[in-house]
Amino acid sequence: LRQGRGGPVLMLKADGFDKAFLGMCHRAGQEPVVAYDYHKCIAVLVEDENMTYDDAVEYLWFNTIGSWMGEHTPVFIHVMENIEDLTDEEHGN
Repeated sequence: LRQGRGGPVLMLKADGFDKAFLGMCHRAGQEPVVAYDYHKCIAVLVEDENMTYDDAVEYLWFNTIGSWMGEHTPVFIHVMENIEDLTDEEHGN
């Protein structure tokens, strides 16, 4: 729990990914949620759990990103150097 403007705010963490923690993510009309670096999460699985890169990506998507735990579910951010790195092709738009 974290103290918010209106009292305590529930913030869920993703177990085992403290090394990939970025901070909080704020969204309009919703409580803040914990934010993680997507690529650092994969690195944690490869380095700490001895997974291959492909297995780590599959695990992260199936067991972590794909696990909806309600409105307090953490977010996983693809950290990029600049807005030009965001392309329609890479993100299905």
